[in-house]
Amino acid sequence: MPQPTPAAGTAKVKTAAAFTVSVVGNGPPVLLIPGLSCDGSVWNATMEHLKGRFQCHVVSLAGYAGAPPMAAGPFLPYVHDQIVAYVKAKGLRQPAIVGHRLG
Repeated sequence: MPQPTPAAGTAKVKTAAAFTVSVVGNGPPVLLIPGLSCDGSVWNATMEHLKGRFQCHVVSLAGYAGAPPMAAGPFLPYVHDQIVAYVKAKGLRQPAIVGHRLG
């Protein structure tokens, strides 16, 4: 599946090995996390709708939809910790977090 199409001013940020993030739009932050069988492109229509009013952080998880897997270890706790670290590192204030099913 293709990744979300970057808009002007879009930054692609590689985080640890748990996920990658494409940032699109301007406004209050919204994290869009796909289900385990999808990459971030599952959020393309949502991102297109929101990007004029929100800064969308579209996540693609490691090991799914053709992305290389992360090193061995407990996946979900590591992803959780890395998402918390990402939010803090980017200085995102009270982001909305929207998740797709996890299987």
